[in-house]
Amino acid sequence: MASRLLTIVFTDIKGFTERTSKADREFVLRLREKHDSLLKPIVRQYGGYLVKTIGDAFLLTFESPTNALLCALMMQDRLREYNLTAAPLEKIEIRVAINTGEVSVTDGDILGEPVNVASRVEHITEANEVWFTEATYLAMNKQEVPNSLVGEFRLKGVPEALKVYRVVQDMNSEQFKQVVATQQQKIADINAQSNSIPSIRIIMLIVAICIGASIGVIQTWRSATNPFLLEARNAMETGQALPALLASGKLLEEAPNDPEGLEIMRKSLDSAVRQAVSGKDLPKARQLLDKNRQKFSFLGPLPDLEAHVITHEARQMAFSGDRAGAEQLVTRLADEQKGHVGTLEEIALFYGETGYWWNKTIRFYHELALTDPIRWAGDPKFLKEMDFFLHQVEPDEGFDEVRSFIASYCFDHFQKILVEAIATKDLDNRALRWNAMAIFKLKGIPMDPQPIYLAEILDSPGSVDSGLLKEAAGFFLASGATASIPNPIDRFPLFSTQLLATDSLSMRLAGGPFLKPLEGLLCRSLSDVASFDQRVNSFVLLKEKNALLPEQSWCYHAMNVIDWESVIGVDNAFRWNLIESLQFLASNAVPAEGQLKPAFRPDLEAVKNALAKIHAASAKYGPEAASHGHEELQKLWEGIGEGARGAEQMLYKR
Repeated sequence: MASRLLTIVFTDIKGFTERTSKADREFVLRLREKHDSLLKPIVRQYGGYLVKTIGDAFLLTFESPTNALLCALMMQDRLREYNLTAAPLEKIEIRVAINTGEVSVTDGDILGEPVNVASRVEHITEANEVWFTEATYLAMNKQEVPNSLVGEFRLKGVPEALKVYRVVQDMNSEQFKQVVATQQQKIADINAQSNSIPSIRIIMLIVAICIGASIGVIQTWRSATNPFLLEARNAMETGQALPALLASGKLLEEAPNDPEGLEIMRKSLDSAVRQAVSGKDLPKARQLLDKNRQKFSFLGPLPDLEAHVITHEARQMAFSGDRAGAEQLVTRLADEQKGHVGTLEEIALFYGETGYWWNKTIRFYHELALTDPIRWAGDPKFLKEMDFFLHQVEPDEGFDEVRSFIASYCFDHFQKILVEAIATKDLDNRALRWNAMAIFKLKGIPMDPQPIYLAEILDSPGSVDSGLLKEAAGFFLASGATASIPNPIDRFPLFSTQLLATDSLSMRLAGGPFLKPLEGLLCRSLSDVASFDQRVNSFVLLKEKNALLPEQSWCYHAMNVIDWESVIGVDNAFRWNLIESLQFLASNAVPAEGQLKPAFRPDLEAVKNALAKIHAASAKYGPEAASHGHEELQKLWEGIGEGARGAEQMLYKR
């Protein structure tokens, strides 16, 4: 049994067991073939040796730690390129774990503690990542591979805390781009050289076939000596998760450090638990996970699987009505597994599918996207949530970091709807308009904000306290710009939502740059019995601007009398305005026929009918208020009755 200093590499496909457990054999074979055809050539080009495959996983060795890391980096690069055009079910995402140390080479296999450590690191490595141990870090050429420290981990079967590093795959980094470009050229040169000497390729192919056949014979012989391993392999090949789990469990009871047994155990447990979850048998899923994790402590915490079960338990609670319990469960999970990518994805999916907490959906999807911006910027579920965000969440509600992410990574996807939104005026597209302006600003794209500001003021304003309305109004008040304001204006929603103070933002806007275009609407509103707030606000503004004619004042007060029930129903302070209107009519004659346009002139019969009703109400509610000791209310009704009598006398003088 020979000993050699080698770098050991484990790879496996993210979610392979879950995907293939529901697929037919043809799909499984096609996915494996595509995986092998993409990655095996890269392994050969970097001098790697494929020791064996374990389901969807590779166990590789390299003489050079640096070559091992560069090979892993280029495998991830090749898969990123492939996934850009692959159908969702055909996409392949792998994780790569690397360790360096002295191993025993025997019968085409490798054994030893470095292999076990590499296998343990693989269990904690995140999808699309390349993680490696300190042993590899110390032996590599650090100038050739961009790297950073992930942290220290305590792994089962490893007595001391282990420092783990990662290959930094930052698409915005010039160093990373240069490394990838250099390696791509190196691969191209190797391919060109290989194509020029076909005879060598034929010889190598024959040798490879011979070696493969030899390894196959050796592995078959070895399997025959280990029936549990053979049984576990066969069960995994046919998609039977529970039999594979039982067989690998028996194997590991005899040989706790068997790398292939560990891998099959992990994969079969993952598949069995996920199948139970898919079948909505959560108690079975929880029992399988807890029982095997307790029995085989070397499996470690299995954070991805734990998160999958917990979030589905939370779903069940939420859909059964216990939203508070579900939220508590998921919040605890987020705290316990803070920053773990698999957990972030499960939590984001939970919030997205339950639809109860949109702000947390956005928060966790954004946090998840930051772990791999290129991948998530093209993910359909992520883009769907970002589309919801753009249509529903206004800039004054926060989440600036989400807009920044969209501007940096998703702009091409959303550019069309953002451009189109600028020209819209309706309330449904209000948030989208404002988000378009914010994102264009982040991108440094010049645009005229006035259409959005005008839509905010004239078509779909939010609350009068809205920060967006303040921004829009502030622009026109500060700049005095009037060229873009339509003239005349036939609508001003800010006046129809509530009664406004004379120094309010809306009043200052209407009395400033919008006054001239609004004059016709303000005058018409004085005789609009259907819009109480707009009528009163228009009167207050025109009065403050000394722009009221006597006949317009008479028209306004007559409409207040016709609409007396609305005036009485406002509040205690405004009720006294009815007395003011009655007193005005009592002391001012009806305008002559030619003083008011027919469309603006109140119906005198309607005024008389209203006065009769006011009399009846005063006769009823005045004494009633007195009997209950409500002196102020009694005074109000007495004043209303007296004013109504005076108004009638003036009206009937005609």
